[in-house]
Amino acid sequence: MIELVLLSIYGTVKMATRLGIYLILGTLVVVIRVRNRKKSRKEMDKDTERLMRKTPKDANGKYPWEQ
Repeated sequence: MIELVLLSIYGTVKMATRLGIYLILGTLVVVIRVRNRKKSRKEMDKDTERLMRKTPKDANGKYPWEQ
């Protein structure tokens, strides 16, 4: 009987430890992805702005793809 209780406790502790590790790692991954997504978006916006400044406009002030 004691062996069953010990095995049950061992299994519960093992599962709780794994669950805790998965939750910590999952949260860390989500935070890093959100942070990098915002950073990438800012870089893309900055590059787009730079590209728009360098693109020539016609006499009406329109870009080539707006015609």
